[in-house]
Amino acid sequence: MMRALTIAGCNYYFGPEAFCVGQRLRLMKDTDNAFDDEAICVMNDTGVVLGHVANSIHTVARGTYSAGRIYDLIAEKQYVKVLYVIDKYIIAGLEEGGDQLEASAEIFTEMVNYEMLSNH
Repeated sequence: MMRALTIAGCNYYFGPEAFCVGQRLRLMKDTDNAFDDEAICVMNDTGVVLGHVANSIHTVARGTYSAGRIYDLIAEKQYVKVLYVIDKYIIAGLEEGGDQLEASAEIFTEMVNYEMLSNH
């Protein structure tokens, strides 16, 4: 089963322009985060923080996992692959067992439909 997640907080760093489909990113638990005990940083291959795994009902895209749901599941060196970049949403899939994850059209469709309904 694919575990997709939403990357949030991009505008506090380099914006959604820093992401592209197929990009491999590293996750690291942010144990020093004063606002969220389950915070997970998202970094590029040089260790620059690009955002965090979303962990709020206001930032987690429908059909994706929150930081709280994956916090205890991720390895120390956990990687994700960017699946979609849509406006403010960056959706990535957890790499499991070293295999690249395939994008799920169902999650993409649900997310876009939900966002369209929420804006009306």
